Amino acid sequence: MHGARGDYAAAVMDGTAAATADPSSVAAFNNRGLAYLQMGCAEAAVADFGAALLLDPSCVQGWNNRANALIVLTEFEDALADCCEALRLDPGCAAAAHNRRIALDGVEWAEEQSEEEEEEEEGGVGGAGGVGGGGGSGGRPDGAGASFSPSRDQGCSPRRDSVSKLAADLAQERDELAAE
Repeated sequence: MHGARGDYAAAVMDGTAAATADPSSVAAFNNRGLAYLQMGCAEAAVADFGAALLLDPSCVQGWNNRANALIVLTEFEDALADCCEALRLDPGCAAAAHNRRIALDGVEWAEEQSEEEEEEEEGGVGGAGGVGGGGGSGGRPDGAGASFSPSRDQGCSPRRDSVSKLAADLAQERDELAAE
């Protein structure tokens, strides 16, 4: 209720109360994660979405919401894996498809940044090289920098094995928590 009015701090407090009252409430952790994300606390959001996924690994919203938070943290490969899992569970999830495009472009952007840093390191010593030609990709693929447009909509097959392992690990952790 508070989150809809923009009072995210109150929404976090409500989510904490709900999670305390019912530690098995997927909605409590998911909603509190959304409030944290709106407040700019992406790390806390990732933790809450992770808790929701431990409770219910089939929660498409949890996978997609955690992908959103991971994109904010520029952890694009992990975001891509979460989007792929959301789409495996619900192939028609438009939000996850959108986030997957952002994460794919983010992976490419991160690779370009890494290559540019390597070129700068190689060219910066001795003055013979240098970085030329207008300097890099500019904005982040999550829209935090210069203009960004998702360029493609690819499948998830390269990450399927790691996504399946992640889902298995989450299920094992959930079972271990339930046994305690």
